[in-house]
Amino acid sequence: MTKIPEEMYEVELYFLIEECGAFMWRISHDMPDQDITDVRKQQVKTLHILDNVYGEGKFFKEEKLTGEYWGWYDKWNGWHNGMSVKRWREIDYMLTAGKMSEEISNDLRDEAFNFRGDE
Repeated sequence: MTKIPEEMYEVELYFLIEECGAFMWRISHDMPDQDITDVRKQQVKTLHILDNVYGEGKFFKEEKLTGEYWGWYDKWNGWHNGMSVKRWREIDYMLTAGKMSEEISNDLRDEAFNFRGDE
């Protein structure tokens, strides 16, 4: 099992959640006639761990994702899907080259939460 890092910036949490969602979509798409209940349970367990470590326990309530989670996710997702290819390459480089910092993550959060989609 992959060890969850002790420290993760908010932007990294968003992209990790995106990867989990993409994985589940791929599994569902590739195995439509298979029972993937165990895979879904593992995904929910992983999201619970991430929530407890990084989301301060506010993303889940009674085994369901909260409105607070969806508001948070929608802000990041709108920004992610609306960014230019050039901007994505800059951010991808920071993430993969270990250049992320708390200051950069906070700046990206401000950018995401103020993103309007027409910029």
